[in-house]
Amino acid sequence: FSSVQNSVNKTKFTESDMWDCPVPTCTRIMDIVLVVDESGSIGTSPTNCTGRRPRVCHNPSEWSQFITFCKSIAGSYQLGSRNSTIGAVFFSERARSISALTGSYSDFVSRINTSPVGSSTCLGCGIRLGRTLFDTPVAGREDLNPSRVVIVMTDGNPNVWTWGYLGEAQYLRDVYGALIIGIGIGTD
Repeated sequence: FSSVQNSVNKTKFTESDMWDCPVPTCTRIMDIVLVVDESGSIGTSPTNCTGRRPRVCHNPSEWSQFITFCKSIAGSYQLGSRNSTIGAVFFSERARSISALTGSYSDFVSRINTSPVGSSTCLGCGIRLGRTLFDTPVAGREDLNPSRVVIVMTDGNPNVWTWGYLGEAQYLRDVYGALIIGIGIGTD
């Protein structure tokens, strides 16, 4: 814990190099889909803009942190054909499938190591394409009945098909029984 402060007794905890604790791993069987915003408003920096319209200004350092976070999510689960699987969809003005559901951490990581390509934000497009990953089950898992989880990461500023994400999220929950987790990025 780096600089965590307890508000009751003002005790500070610091990270210790002497701790030898294993990284916690979730063993629950799940199909996890990451729906990741790669629009121009994610990690913007006025020094890294393309000339196309609308103007795209990705900050490579912030995008790298974003990908690292996705990798850490994948690393938090016991992945495998008889365990959890993970897949990813990136979205901007359109959605693109980055990784089908896979039980291989290395396969997942190699597929998400990509540069962002978007400008606008179509959150509904991302959720819609994300749910299709559940339609192609991983072989050998038919008897497992895994929980379905969708983790949506966005700055929360949809500007394409702005109402679409509500219906897509409702459909995902009602028809697929998925738990949807939203992670807000930025300060807006």
